[in-house]
Amino acid sequence: MGELLSLGSALCWAIGLLLFRFPLAHRAASEVNLFKCAFAALLLGLTALAALGGGALAFDGRCVLLIAISGVIGMSLGDTLLFHAMSRLGPTRALMLQSTNPLVATLFAWLWLGEALTGLQLLGIATCSVGTLLVIAEGRAVEQAGERGHGFGIAAGLGASVAQAAGMLLVREALLGTSGGAGSGFAAPCAAAALRLGAGALALLLPALWRSPRATAQLLGARAAWREMALPSFIGTYLGLLAMTIALDLSPTGIVSALSSTTPLFLLGIGVIWLRERHGFLSYGGVALGVLGAILLVL
Repeated sequence: MGELLSLGSALCWAIGLLLFRFPLAHRAASEVNLFKCAFAALLLGLTALAALGGGALAFDGRCVLLIAISGVIGMSLGDTLLFHAMSRLGPTRALMLQSTNPLVATLFAWLWLGEALTGLQLLGIATCSVGTLLVIAEGRAVEQAGERGHGFGIAAGLGASVAQAAGMLLVREALLGTSGGAGSGFAAPCAAAALRLGAGALALLLPALWRSPRATAQLLGARAAWREMALPSFIGTYLGLLAMTIALDLSPTGIVSALSSTTPLFLLGIGVIWLRERHGFLSYGGVALGVLGAILLVL
């Protein structure tokens, strides 16, 4: 189930990325990230309250701290860096740098949590990563990106990969430390997702309010912002993060990272089916490898 939820989160993020292209064309990356985090944090908070049903939170103080730190690192810092990379390099090159995420997450999980994977699982992670990279590599040949801020874009993309991998690791450690342990039900990962995104949203909101409270209030309350960003925030951030957090409660970090990083494969599928896009053999070969890697990880 954790593997399927990881793939579901990748699909949600693929749809969200397609929809976020429109506000990113004329809004700052920090504005888009602030809105999506605040919007989805509110929804996740309500979902967590409903899931808990008046019961006690299963986290101790250490778990809450780990989740909060993961939100600041993975959601506020990591996603802001990713949006900066997308705005400077284009979505394709930015996602190419994100292909390092599963490798970083697997290494971190092995060093920090002692999560040793089998040879078949490591082969599945590598196959998924290579397949995703092939899909992105073909897109790079047709995507035009300016040279403005090229070096910063690369640094931002790599920084986003490390930050997101670290954030996933901290959530996994917190879920392992709950009173019921990992895989103990829906309420714990739901509350973890709400706490994580809430901390990330606060890390973005407080500096924004300090700099310009009026502009921040206008952004969060503007009808235009809601029209542009509510739907991608719901699909990409709310549903995507919830699915990934439940997956982290059920499966090792490296596997979740590898499968949830297959977003470019879903982007290609959406482009072919709904947008009538054409792609070369490199992309289709990448999809085949990605599917093979997913099968190896599910076995």
